[in-house]
Amino acid sequence: MTDIFHFLGEPLLQFGHEQAAEDPHDGLALFGPAEPRAQLPDNIVIGTPQGIELWREWCIALNAPAACIDPTRHRAWPPFPGFDVAFGAKWPSPVRSYFVDADRLSNASRKTDRHDRAFAVAGLYMESMDRLSKLDSRPALVVCVVPDEVYENCRPKSSVALSQRSDAARTRQEEKFLRKAINDRNTGQVRMFDDEDPIVSEALEEIEEFEAARGLSPDFRRQLKARMMAHELPVQIIKESTLRIVAPVRNGEPGTNPWSDRLWNFGTAVFYKCGAKPWKTPWAREGVCYVGLAYKLTEDGRNACCAAQMFLDSGDGVVCWVGGPPPPPRAGGGGPPPARAARRSPATNVPRLGTDPAPLAPRPIAAMVSCSLASLVPGIPRSARGFTCQPIRPKPCSVER
Repeated sequence: MTDIFHFLGEPLLQFGHEQAAEDPHDGLALFGPAEPRAQLPDNIVIGTPQGIELWREWCIALNAPAACIDPTRHRAWPPFPGFDVAFGAKWPSPVRSYFVDADRLSNASRKTDRHDRAFAVAGLYMESMDRLSKLDSRPALVVCVVPDEVYENCRPKSSVALSQRSDAARTRQEEKFLRKAINDRNTGQVRMFDDEDPIVSEALEEIEEFEAARGLSPDFRRQLKARMMAHELPVQIIKESTLRIVAPVRNGEPGTNPWSDRLWNFGTAVFYKCGAKPWKTPWAREGVCYVGLAYKLTEDGRNACCAAQMFLDSGDGVVCWVGGPPPPPRAGGGGPPPARAARRSPATNVPRLGTDPAPLAPRPIAAMVSCSLASLVPGIPRSARGFTCQPIRPKPCSVER
């Protein structure tokens, strides 16, 4: 048997001076961003004293060039020319630095319950947001530097060793009581004699926090970004270990994520989050809304998630995440049944992009073209039914035996 490989050519991207290139590294280094800025807006940083000191050193490094010492590694890990060269403006130092007590943060990250851990840690970072009104100008970006302990302990499947926990676990009876008390309150049920029992009164004091913690994701990263949306500010979360540049990383030695690559990735992310576009898509037609669909099962194997990316020729767009029960096997590929996807179709968000786009161009995975279109079209609002729906089938990208 023979393996057959299908090569997919890289699409061209547009950079500064309307120049095109395949590789974002080349395009930014040679021509600069598609939307240059003479000066980037203000940013603030939140973290422990150690994390903020690492961030200050990182800001200096971000404005300087970096490259692997071994020139043979430059093809895989392109040199970073400096933020001002790649993006047309120097990266500014934060206008304010807000400190989070390291001991409080450590204790919060070692709580027994995963929901309580994420809620308490995110709450410590959110405390600084109340002071934004005192700034002369509103920042455009919040940088949160988190210790690695937070990253290790505050993910959905993280657990803290019994000897390291900072609090005692609730009993099943206590959790059952709190859930029943929340249900009684939501249904208007009056609970009598609770105030007369000091143990019950103490338990009810944490009912608000208990309910709020379980109404949010146990993933600290997702929860912090969701809570930051109330302030309408993008947030960039970065680990202290990522900012800590040791000699092997600085030199780009094998087995490490080189310093130059970290600067490229981080620089591109923060430039975009500050409201500017590093590149555009010259092949996108004016007035066309491109929709990308993807289906997968979550880690627990119970839910099917649909990620939909929609963007216009300008690069503006939205990303939608939708969940539901796992779809039954379908001929020709995966994807949710049409009725379910119609209720949750990303096409219903098209009018939110401003002006109505002309045609709607879904870009589904080749194996899912038929069922994806069947799921997408019924969800288009009646006002948009006149749009042209033109599927773009990608070339095969698989290994055949």
